[in-house]
Amino acid sequence: LKDLAACIQAQDAEGAAVDAENISATVSGQSSAVARIGVSQEVYYKALPGGVAVLSKPVSAAVLTNSVRLLCAVRERLRSVVKEQVTVEDKMKELRLINKAKWILIEREHMTEDEAHRHIGRRAMEQRISRTEVAEAVIRSHEEMQTKREPGR
Repeated sequence: LKDLAACIQAQDAEGAAVDAENISATVSGQSSAVARIGVSQEVYYKALPGGVAVLSKPVSAAVLTNSVRLLCAVRERLRSVVKEQVTVEDKMKELRLINKAKWILIEREHMTEDEAHRHIGRRAMEQRISRTEVAEAVIRSHEEMQTKREPGR
């Protein structure tokens, strides 16, 4: 309700919402606005790109409470989706790194892909580090060897 109170305070004396883009920027990205019935459609379309929810006045306590609860639920769902996205992006980055290390082992050590995969997994278990850390070490070692071969680099 603190976010909602900040939005209500952002109204002008006649009850119409002030610049919707500013409202959405001032209330930590989770905003609501309350406007007179005649103004609410106009405010809604201005506020939509900023992620601001708009309710028409007068608003009953039940509608207001349910709307705030709905907004909170949607906010929490969005937070979990963002966390999942970050996790997937991190996993993809790790897989790319491991694949790069495998191809280095295939080229440099003449291993098959399965052998390179098992080699990385075995080193990770033996050294008690992640496969990503092993992959980083393989890549670093390869880059150091390349630098030694090409001194002008």
